Amino acid sequence: MWQVRGDKSYDVVRRWQVGQHLVALRTIRGHGVVYGDCGEPVEVDPGSLLVFEDVRINRYHCKGPVWHFWWFEFTVEGPVGFPLWLPIKIPLSQVESLMCQDVFSALRRTAPAQRGLASAGLLWLLQRWRSSVAESGIRSPHEAALARVLEAMHERVDQLWSVGEMARMAGLGERRFRQVFAAATGQAPKRFHEGLRLEYGRQLLRAGRIKLEDVADRTGFSSAFHFSRAFKKRFGHSPSRIG
Repeated sequence: MWQVRGDKSYDVVRRWQVGQHLVALRTIRGHGVVYGDCGEPVEVDPGSLLVFEDVRINRYHCKGPVWHFWWFEFTVEGPVGFPLWLPIKIPLSQVESLMCQDVFSALRRTAPAQRGLASAGLLWLLQRWRSSVAESGIRSPHEAALARVLEAMHERVDQLWSVGEMARMAGLGERRFRQVFAAATGQAPKRFHEGLRLEYGRQLLRAGRIKLEDVADRTGFSSAFHFSRAFKKRFGHSPSRIG
């Protein structure tokens, strides 16, 4: 999470991929422009919320004398709840401003309790924005179909779902399913599925003593070696650090 106060010279050009997370850009004051590989540049005004995949952004800059915004990075285990790359007007409130400041302050602490408080605060903000989007009537026509697929993936986390199986469950062709899934979650189906399995494995490891071979089996990996390799790539450290 960052609080940015840019002036007319503020101009960030991305020449590298940063991560497989989502970004919520909340403009407080002034105007900005965001460029991605999705097509036309997107202009953001005060009181707007723009959610997008971090890997798809190329550039963002101030349009005018100032651009004051909050930048939140996060991941989800289901539908994002926001249309991606579409600015949404959500009235600014004093409660939201105070919560942003509290989350920002807590994130700068090292104590687990403070960082947990920051995560809870960010979740509150996201849910508040999602509620505003729901009230606006912006809905995906494939919401029910995606919900069926995601529910099945969570219930049978050890099953190696193919994109074809997911698409058939949603009643869509594979190509269309990939587009709809990415628009709803910000990730490709296979990457989302692997992330879900790895997160479940991490929770198993945190819950208590369990053999790595058992964790691999319960998350659909062929061996502890393959689970450990994917785990380290996803979280930046080996499973042995948990415990």
